Amino acid sequence: MGSEKEQWKHSSLLDHLFGFNIDEIEARLLAEERKNSSSDKHQLWNFSSRDGNQTWIGLDPQVMLTPYSEQFEITERLSLNGKTLVDLGCGYARMGLFFKGFYPDSKFIGYEVVNERVVDTARVFNELEIRNSLIETVDITKSDFQLPDADIFFIYDFGHPSQIKEMLEKLSAVADQKSITVVARGKGIQSLIYYHHPWLFSLYGPEVARNYIIFRS
Repeated sequence: MGSEKEQWKHSSLLDHLFGFNIDEIEARLLAEERKNSSSDKHQLWNFSSRDGNQTWIGLDPQVMLTPYSEQFEITERLSLNGKTLVDLGCGYARMGLFFKGFYPDSKFIGYEVVNERVVDTARVFNELEIRNSLIETVDITKSDFQLPDADIFFIYDFGHPSQIKEMLEKLSAVADQKSITVVARGKGIQSLIYYHHPWLFSLYGPEVARNYIIFRS
């Protein structure tokens, strides 16, 4: 897949090719956060100004988002045909772009708390006529958030450890009813699974890659 910086450069070029306005939107969000911040010393990417949620505003977009090359590798490792994949904290839902051409019989659902990102992604999906990918503005940390009926869940370290723990409990309840696959990207989510959720790897050994782990219940 190349070096990390090479992947970021490649992903940035693809963002522009697909028609995203990521750099402009993130710059505007950052300016708004700086204007509203009561402390210049506050690390902007740790802001929890939207109902206690991590928004990652101020973090370089290419660091925040999973590179296209890695997302394509993930989809190739999954048995996606005819299945539904949910991205919990999807940013600009890059993975949803693969579903029109590569997985026309499958469905992608992305949830993101920052509405500006959702609006831009929905516009791109519409312009590219991607009908089997959907993105919604949803606060997945709310206690009344319910997971949709799906087969595969992609999770990054989207928020505080307590919020990720609660999401894993919800996934455990889903797994009581059906077998699911969880793609975990980030040391936080991976550690929580290994220490507190053996149901995700007791039957099938985890599939470990450089930046993510695939667990199957």
